[in-house]
Parts: sequence; structure tokens; C-alpha cells
Amino acid sequence: MIIYSTTLNQSYQKSNKNIPGHLNDENEYLVSYFSKSLNTFIYTGQYPELDVNSARVTHEDLDPELWIKFRIKSIPLVDEEALNEKSRMERKDVHRRTKERKIGDVVTKVIEWRKLYNSGEEFKGKKYSLDTAAKAVGMSKKSLDDYLLQIRNARKFGFNFNEHKDDKIGILRAFNKKFKIY
Repeated sequence: MIIYSTTLNQSYQKSNKNIPGHLNDENEYLVSYFSKSLNTFIYTGQYPELDVNSARVTHEDLDPELWIKFRIKSIPLVDEEALNEKSRMERKDVHRRTKERKIGDVVTKVIEWRKLYNSGEEFKGKKYSLDTAAKAVGMSKKSLDDYLLQIRNARKFGFNFNEHKDDKIGILRAFNKKFKIY
């Protein structure tokens, strides 16, 4: 990082000639000036593409001198595009579940879950909550809530559970999607 100071007494031409000589033309630099009113450096652009006219420096920031900071633009250590492509390819190969649940199994688990909750049986001296009943069944409450909603909607639209008990839960979801009311 290079901080370059210039006073108002020095003549300032609107060209890159006033940029300090120890900047390397091979690198790109991030250019900032110090704002006295905000007490911080304000980013104005990149050198060598910096447009001197676009820098909005106030008069109070120029009094008595202007501090300009040149920082070498960092070069990424990793090729971001290649990394993103690799992670996209890996995600295509990874599946969250290796085995989708069957409709008959889901119905059985939901019935067991609601029976535990509604039965009044005690777990550690307290009635089962939906969460503790879900843990006792061995599934998450969120999944069981979703399955219950799918089952209720399918029953309302006339789904034949006995005929499809060995089918995957995706069949039930597709059935409900056909009858979805917007």
C-alpha cells in the first residue's frame, strides 16, 4: 500500500503524470482518497483506468493537503469459475436421500405419531408434545407435519391409499399437485 500526499500549492494536472513513480504499470491499483470530514479513505476507482474527473473530492477534504492511497488489487489464489463448476458437478452427483419413503410406511408413522400425541400417555412425567412424539417415532416433526398435510389433501381429493401403499411418496405429492387450488 502506498499513501501519496500532495498539497494544494503543487500544480495538479488532470493526467496520470502526477501518480508517484514507484507504482508498477504491471499491477492494477485500487485508489482511495482520505476524507477529513468522514475521517476515512473513500474508494474512487482503479488505476490505470481511473477517471480523474469522476473523483468527487470536496473542498474541505483538500485543505491543506490531499492524501491518496494506492493498494494493489489482489489476485485470486484460486480460479473461482473452475471452483464453482466443480461444486456444481459434485452437487449433481449427491442426493439427499438414497431411499424415498413408501406411502404405506408414511401413513403408519403419521398415525403412530398422532396417537402418541393425542393418547395422553406420559413421557418423563409429561404428556407427549408433537416434538417428543416425533422423536419417539424416529422422524422429524417437520417431515411428519408435511406428510400429514399431504395425506389430508389426498384423502380430500379421493386418493386410493390401499392401491398405492407400496408406491413412493412422490406419487402422493404428484396427485396433490394436480388438484392444487390456487
